[in-house]
Amino acid sequence: MAGAEVALLDDLPDTDVRARRLLARRPRAQGTTEADGTFLVPADAPRAGAVHVRATGFVEAIVALEPFPMEIRLVRARNLGVRVIDDCARPIAGATVLVVGATRD
Repeated sequence: MAGAEVALLDDLPDTDVRARRLLARRPRAQGTTEADGTFLVPADAPRAGAVHVRATGFVEAIVALEPFPMEIRLVRARNLGVRVIDDCARPIAGATVLVVGATRD
């Protein structure tokens, strides 16, 4: 996939909260994929940590930065309909919904 954004992170987050904190910091290296979908990790980059990849229309991925070479497959994003209600089934206006993680086999 050409033009995907790639960032090298210091480590692989073990929680979604840590992932948000890591993504808020400046990555070790970043760039975009080439026309053939490749991204070259700089030779001086440590071989530990994580890779964060995102592209418009796809679910972003954060994976361990090993083994080499690696292939990351992004899943096409889909709409999610949510209705937030209280314990009496009354709608709750203005509720914030956060999707913290999902996998698809």
